[in-house]
Amino acid sequence: MAITRQDFGTFKAEPVSAYEITGPNGMRARVLTFGAILAGLIVPDRKGNLANVTLGFENMEGYLKDQVKVGALCGRVVNRIRNARFCIHGRQYTLAKNDGANHIHGGPDGFDRVLWQAEVNEAENSVTLTRLSPDGEEGYPGNLKVRVRYAVTQASELVISMEARTDASTIINLSTHAYWNLAGHNSGSVLGHKLRIDADRYTPLDAETIPTGALDPVAATAYDFRKPRILAQGMPEGGYDINFGLNNHGGKPHLAAVLEDEASGRVLELQTDQPGLQIYSGAKLGAPYQAFGGLALEPQKFSDAPNHPNFPSIQLEPGETYRHNSVFRFSTN
Repeated sequence: MAITRQDFGTFKAEPVSAYEITGPNGMRARVLTFGAILAGLIVPDRKGNLANVTLGFENMEGYLKDQVKVGALCGRVVNRIRNARFCIHGRQYTLAKNDGANHIHGGPDGFDRVLWQAEVNEAENSVTLTRLSPDGEEGYPGNLKVRVRYAVTQASELVISMEARTDASTIINLSTHAYWNLAGHNSGSVLGHKLRIDADRYTPLDAETIPTGALDPVAATAYDFRKPRILAQGMPEGGYDINFGLNNHGGKPHLAAVLEDEASGRVLELQTDQPGLQIYSGAKLGAPYQAFGGLALEPQKFSDAPNHPNFPSIQLEPGETYRHNSVFRFSTN
């Protein structure tokens, strides 16, 4: 167990660092100070062969050209907000529009397009990335102090913990946008992977891929993953880009999803304390990856939450602390 640092180019004439966190059995996580990005995660297969199972780029040029948030930390608010508008205490705020008339993943200059400060804790085998998101950034109110901690444990877990505090009423809904391919990041399609999600309900979408406000049963739909199912079986046209309302949330992280690759034997178990899980099957991935070359598993609260009072609230007030804890546990079968 060790942590090393390497130079990873520059952004706006400022240096970017890559931190590598070493775990058991050859496991290694790579985290960038640009965008708080998870740039790589190496784990063994059933025979002990190592492979990077999350998509990423070898240099800054790749990340600067990327349009699908590979490995990013998305915020202030992940996913979509209809018409790039929301209200707090009767006051309307307008956000940056970067998805037609809508707002997505924090805006064009969201958390994935800024530099973070790194703090290394060798005793905890972790790297914590911090920044102050100033009042008005991408249209969001309040000065927001954010901390994102990446840790690798002896139990072959990648633990991602997030905290934030504000000096004015605001909204926040963070998530990782790592794309997983358990056969190896450059191995091709993930549509042969098997997925199970502990969710009886999902949030149906309109033509703009924004929730209607309903929370419908997954039974008899393409979104029923209550039992393990190969992704390609019954997949809707265009793939998956949908949020699930998880069955058991609150308190400590619980098992939300299991992803398996039969050929390598690798298994990813996702535990989270968030109420929702967005999955995206990567239909629009660009070079060097092919369409459906990775599956994003995004623990979060629901998309467009500020505009649906029945959804879990993403509002944060002064004196409160936003928290998000997710555990990605790796094993083989």
